[in-house]
Amino acid sequence: MIEDLRIKEPNTLVNRNIIICFAILAVLVYVMERKKWANFKEEGKLVTAKVVDYTLGKNNSLEVLFDYNKKVYKKYAWTSVEAYKWSRLVGHSFPALYTEDEDVIMLLVFPEDFKKYNIKPDSIPVWVRDNLMY
Repeated sequence: MIEDLRIKEPNTLVNRNIIICFAILAVLVYVMERKKWANFKEEGKLVTAKVVDYTLGKNNSLEVLFDYNKKVYKKYAWTSVEAYKWSRLVGHSFPALYTEDEDVIMLLVFPEDFKKYNIKPDSIPVWVRDNLMY
């Protein structure tokens, strides 16, 4: 019976070390994501983005066009609008935050989006209120 415990002990140590490594990795990923969003919040530039296309399915994507530093960019945007409402966004322009360092663009559609990034909206369009909210 003592021999059985000795055999299991090394396996237990290996399992514990694997769990510790995964925990450390998870903390590092969390810290990096927080830093990325803090950088985005501080260094994001306000642009106007026009939604030109979307794809639903395995890889949901919302494609936008916007001007930044006298260049036109076509990128995939992040948004708080639920994916099933994306078809309503096509052809409409929205304020957006863009950061060149992270190469991320985030559409600002709802009042909560503006508040999250400490930006005061001029006004929320009636169209947004009537077609996307509630």
